[in-house]
Amino acid sequence: LPPRAGAYNIAPIIEKLKHLKPSGKTRIKEPISRVIEKINGDAAFVIVSDFLADIESVEECFKLLRSSKKETIAFQVLHPDEIDFNFSGSIEFEDLEDGNKVLVDAESIKDTYRKRMRDFTDKLKLLCHENRSRYVLSPLNAPLEDVLIQIADR
Repeated sequence: LPPRAGAYNIAPIIEKLKHLKPSGKTRIKEPISRVIEKINGDAAFVIVSDFLADIESVEECFKLLRSSKKETIAFQVLHPDEIDFNFSGSIEFEDLEDGNKVLVDAESIKDTYRKRMRDFTDKLKLLCHENRSRYVLSPLNAPLEDVLIQIADR
């Protein structure tokens, strides 16, 4: 969709997002770089991603946005299971980006997983703060109103 100003342009964006199917690896820097080159004047970036990518690439993306002086809001969209890891027993996980599968004992990795996810999210929040971007955690089970309130409170 081409960039447009005004709140009435949000509906087509949401409609487009409803019909997208996620696939492939998270590549955030390349599309942001292309868009920054094309946009002149005032613009705001709303990035909706799980951000589960190489943290250096994510950092470069936020630095590009800061240097372009564009307002940025980063929505980290995660499934509640990705946040809480409430699994038990032996479970097989499949990487939806590359199809690799791994069998694990959930109890033996639960604490490590939660710590690493918390550390990653904290790093992402810090990157946003350092680069003058807003960070919003958007669990898939959270009402949209609750997520939007996080933006209004800042």
